[in-house]
Amino acid sequence: MKLYTAKPSQKKLKYHEEQIHYTLDGTSEYNWRKVQKEIKELKEIASMPKKLDFVTDKIEFEELDKFSWLKSDFRLPILNNNFIELLINTYEYEYTKFPIKIINKKNSEQVNLNYSGFYVKGYFDCVDRNTSETIKYGELEYYDYRTAKFGEDLEYPPLFKIKDISTPFMHFVTDEYKMNFLELNLKGFDMEELNKTRK
Repeated sequence: MKLYTAKPSQKKLKYHEEQIHYTLDGTSEYNWRKVQKEIKELKEIASMPKKLDFVTDKIEFEELDKFSWLKSDFRLPILNNNFIELLINTYEYEYTKFPIKIINKKNSEQVNLNYSGFYVKGYFDCVDRNTSETIKYGELEYYDYRTAKFGEDLEYPPLFKIKDISTPFMHFVTDEYKMNFLELNLKGFDMEELNKTRK
């Protein structure tokens, strides 16, 4: 079994042979530092504004729904609601969805309501603590996802965060789900094998 980091694509995507970024501009009410702390501690995200409006002029707006994960400076994955349904129907997550309104900066009457911030309210405990070395930083001790060993005989979620690693906001997939996502032709995110990430 292999694990892969999963994140929104950092590359330019092709739309009708054109190269266009699809970065979203975040709402001004959003304080990512407070939200980040609450996510790290697995708290309810009390600092999240009730109204999450994002604007973009860096995408062909009609192409938006073709993508499962959108790139932004938001601290939660912005996932297509259809993709979220696929995830929660595959695995029994504890999660919260934060509905997002995406507005076309070139035409403010054109909106998209098909995406949400997806908060996985837990870490998956898959590090093999018998064979993985810990890293100490001051009084903190944690595992590095690039060098840790992971349990083989576990039922992995399709998209997950790993307990007790140094980067608690990262999301991961197994090789099985990577293949499933590719077969479903899901677009918008990069999946990179962990041993390649080490280089």
